[in-house]
Amino acid sequence: NLPNSANWLFPFDFRKLSDLPDDVFQDISAHLTKRLPTREEVWYKEFLSFLFDVQDMIELGAKVSRVFPYPEILMTYSKKGGTIGGLLKALENVQKSDIQHEEKESIEKYKKEVEKIRTKLFDDILESVYCPSPISGVTTMLEFEEMVRKFKLKLKT
Repeated sequence: NLPNSANWLFPFDFRKLSDLPDDVFQDISAHLTKRLPTREEVWYKEFLSFLFDVQDMIELGAKVSRVFPYPEILMTYSKKGGTIGGLLKALENVQKSDIQHEEKESIEKYKKEVEKIRTKLFDDILESVYCPSPISGVTTMLEFEEMVRKFKLKLKT
């Protein structure tokens, strides 16, 4: 597992939902979302407000299913260039809001599943990248700083 400090590495948190394989997007947007709260105060008032501007929030709120809103929400978020990191940040913000404990728990379970998917996708990319460096991959700032010192590297800006 990659540490949280690795989130600056592309495409760990910056992977667009629209770039995901179809089966992975299906899991994130439909299968795993079945556990998420369907109370309108949670998905509309909280979740949408962290993903979209007001205009998009109003338009989307008027057209999504009240029974199971998440597939349409995430499809729209994907079409607007939404990322895995942005989705996770929105979920964190919803958890901090004034919602029921059970709703927070269901969001946490969903978040953990999405984080697993994010890490697997990142690891798949790392495995296919050829890196002639003696260090096969740098996943933290500490590893990067050690590599700079050890090999006397300089950054070009």
